[in-house]
Amino acid sequence: MLEAILLLTLTILSIVAPDGSCAEYGCGTFKKSNSCQCNSKCKKYDDCCSDYDSLCGAGTGPTECKSAPKIADDRRSNKDCLSIVSWNVDWLFTNVSHNMGQITCPGKCDWENMTIALEHLKTIAGDINGFNADIIALFETEDCDVLKQIILDLPSGDDFLPYNHLGEDTYTGQNPGLITKLDPIADIGFSTATVKYPVEGSTCGSSSSGHHGCSKHFTASFRPCGDDGLTLTLIGVHLLANPESISRCLEREAQATVVADLVKDARQTGNEVIVLGDFNDYDGDIPDCNGDKPISSVLKIIKDAGNLKNVAIKLEPSNRYTDWYDRNGDCIDEGGDEHSMIDHILVSARVWDALSKVNITHFFKQKGCNSLHSDHWPVQIEVNTAELCASKPAESF
Repeated sequence: MLEAILLLTLTILSIVAPDGSCAEYGCGTFKKSNSCQCNSKCKKYDDCCSDYDSLCGAGTGPTECKSAPKIADDRRSNKDCLSIVSWNVDWLFTNVSHNMGQITCPGKCDWENMTIALEHLKTIAGDINGFNADIIALFETEDCDVLKQIILDLPSGDDFLPYNHLGEDTYTGQNPGLITKLDPIADIGFSTATVKYPVEGSTCGSSSSGHHGCSKHFTASFRPCGDDGLTLTLIGVHLLANPESISRCLEREAQATVVADLVKDARQTGNEVIVLGDFNDYDGDIPDCNGDKPISSVLKIIKDAGNLKNVAIKLEPSNRYTDWYDRNGDCIDEGGDEHSMIDHILVSARVWDALSKVNITHFFKQKGCNSLHSDHWPVQIEVNTAELCASKPAESF
């Protein structure tokens, strides 16, 4: 009788005891003591966690989630407001088996090992939870698996779905993406176009020539006013770094021209437009907290394409910084010329008229190199959806 009870108890425990999961361990991880594994060799050794295929892409490479649902859902708690965040989250990579670039991460990026990379992800997820936003565009992410991991770490994660389109950056392997409560009405888009440089009107001061495309971007269209309302096209961009380099200036202007063509296409179909992300450049019309001026025409090219306006103009100059660049390499944030505004949100006229809030959220201080937060601060806007939906199309401000 005692043996029967013991057997029954063990059976019950085996049913209710939770197995390990990739949601818990993180994609790409291996640890002997784990009850199952989530790295690319788990299939060979037949010890994969049950959610490995669904969460980690079955170890076949970077994962993509570009398909829009057949019926776009709107899970916003307040449909009279649309809150949008743009944030470079600093190498949000957790799965070494999925690298598509030459830089191994974790390892040769800001995060030395999986433990630190997962701590970074959890820190970012905690930060995102504080935004109370509806659409969050994220830059320097690895793939769709990472977006899913963020969602799993959010208390309100059930309201979000991940979307991305794999890019063409074979050096870093970084891919922008978004998590959103408002589903896109069409698959996430990507342009493979290239542009010859110097572009017309270039201000880089060089006659060097070549071709360049925009390797890290996406387009996503939404209907925040319902099926019969206006279409809002979101274009997420992560342009080449180093705003003070002449060679990068030429290439970044070519990238901006690719983005400008996407803006023109959206505007010609009657869509309202938001371009957001890490432009890696300054806006010549709006000095940042350090008074930085661009050598390129990047922001001008994109703004002129759709008569867009930079929301940063609504902020005090002292608050216009989104990035910390450790110029002297001492791992101390000294402000001043180590702060700049290279992340932007540009909006078309009807969106501008419906803006209710603009904020660059400096809710954390940089604490040495490789802060578990990020080396960028997020830009957030709130749009009065009721006002946006009731307004009439406008050609200019």
